[in-house]
Amino acid sequence: MKPTLQIWWGLFLLAIAQITHGQSVTVTVAVPPPYPIHVDDYLSYRTQSVVTLTNTTDNPLQVKLITSVTNAFAGLSAKVKTSFQPAMPILLAPRETKVLSGKQLENINANLTPNDVENQGFDIDQVIRTGLLPEGSYLLCIRAHNYQTSAPLSNEMMGCTPLNLTWYDPPILIQPTNEGQVNATNPQFLNFVWTPAGLPGKTRYELRMVDMTATGLFNPNDAFSGIVLPFFQKMNLLQNSYQYGVADLPLQNNHQYAVEVVAYDPTNSISFKNGGRSAVSTFTWKKQNIIIDPNIVLNNPPNNGGNNGNVNNPNLNLQNNPPPIIFNMMSCQQEVNIPNPTPINGNGIIGVNDVLNIGGHELLLTEATWNGKNLSGKGKIKNSWFKIPILVEFEGLQVNSDKVVLDGVAKARDDNNSPIEWLNDLGNISLSEAEIQKAISKLLGQSNERIVEWPNTKNIGVGMPVGIKRNIGGAEQIIAIVGMHFGVGGAALNAVAQVNIPSSGQKLLFGAAGVCFDAGGLTKDAFLFLGEDYTVNPNGPSA
Repeated sequence: MKPTLQIWWGLFLLAIAQITHGQSVTVTVAVPPPYPIHVDDYLSYRTQSVVTLTNTTDNPLQVKLITSVTNAFAGLSAKVKTSFQPAMPILLAPRETKVLSGKQLENINANLTPNDVENQGFDIDQVIRTGLLPEGSYLLCIRAHNYQTSAPLSNEMMGCTPLNLTWYDPPILIQPTNEGQVNATNPQFLNFVWTPAGLPGKTRYELRMVDMTATGLFNPNDAFSGIVLPFFQKMNLLQNSYQYGVADLPLQNNHQYAVEVVAYDPTNSISFKNGGRSAVSTFTWKKQNIIIDPNIVLNNPPNNGGNNGNVNNPNLNLQNNPPPIIFNMMSCQQEVNIPNPTPINGNGIIGVNDVLNIGGHELLLTEATWNGKNLSGKGKIKNSWFKIPILVEFEGLQVNSDKVVLDGVAKARDDNNSPIEWLNDLGNISLSEAEIQKAISKLLGQSNERIVEWPNTKNIGVGMPVGIKRNIGGAEQIIAIVGMHFGVGGAALNAVAQVNIPSSGQKLLFGAAGVCFDAGGLTKDAFLFLGEDYTVNPNGPSA
């Protein structure tokens, strides 16, 4: 039967009682919970620990402290070599008692390197990569040594304290229920609720959602495997709930969504099982069936653009009411081999006015906030195919020392502030699937005359949407880009088109989703979809 930590600690204290004589320095150490989960936090004293040293002799002493972290049950240990020389000694006057904080000791031992540490039982590659101690019971010991000769000054079994390192359980999604159906509301509202995880004040939550229907996925667990980008992503949530409303992306009728909640600690002082990721849950967003008299005619408001239509004809104006569009970047993401795959904490190193490389695009930072190794802020894509800067926002980018983005997405800002100079006539072309691709190509700048570099755009930039007008057979048509994502392995845009049907007085909405492009142009074919279900009235508009 394996001994418990309490039994082992009791035997340890009994042994100490036998060896309290002959020491020049007594050492006591206290580490308040929650206990750090990174091994180098203990060895370099980057903790809230307090160490008390007492010189029991009548002579002044110059002392250095040697630290070890041990899990005897698992056969794990990491110990600073006795040959290590800190940057400066700790001076103890005769009979002096000195209390040192972790911060003071961290400064004294600031020159500690991985070469000064001996490891046993650890997967050293994993420790170097993650810095995390496995969950379990540990013993932290600090021993005093002579600074000049490295001779021990305190007993080996003194200066120790037990640590019970716990990895916290991830959250569990409570609402909506897994595999359930959610009745659509107007206005849109859906309350996500999950169980609390970790420690209050330290834990943050990230809510992710993938449109299973739009991406063609069947297994919910594939939704967050990295092959698709989330349909919705919200980070830095303090509470264990989120109210998904009208300000968020519209949910689509009869679409199934996969949901995942990730708990994390921005300070990296606590850790979570399964990386803090909850089990994946799904729900279906479904509108209730409503029977409407087909003879009823609904008139559009005067400021919404125009002609009357039947109940199947919302007669949307694209610039004021862009239809819901779903990003699908899966096909645009290519495998990228980045020679330097190690993310850095760029605080004080990378900031405003620096230019990052994100998938071959140049991202000029205009706002930058570092949270550990995660960069959030705003910027401009300088070398876009659109010939003007594209304003973007981003959260959680990871960047290496070469200023290359390793992970994360920059999204074009939605500011509904496109200049009128962008509204150009594309000419008389039919709107087949092939022709809409040509239209998008022209919009993106294959022809310089299609893009107007209006004053100051090189300094200001534009957000979404970006639109063009054209005239076919005397009827106004609109094509617009309603969003762009710039990723490490590629970039994608979504475009929509509004097509007038003069005979019925209706307007149809088409879209091209997940159009792949890079700094030089389109890279793959796009697919066309109908934005809504329509009933075309062949007899013309209702009277």
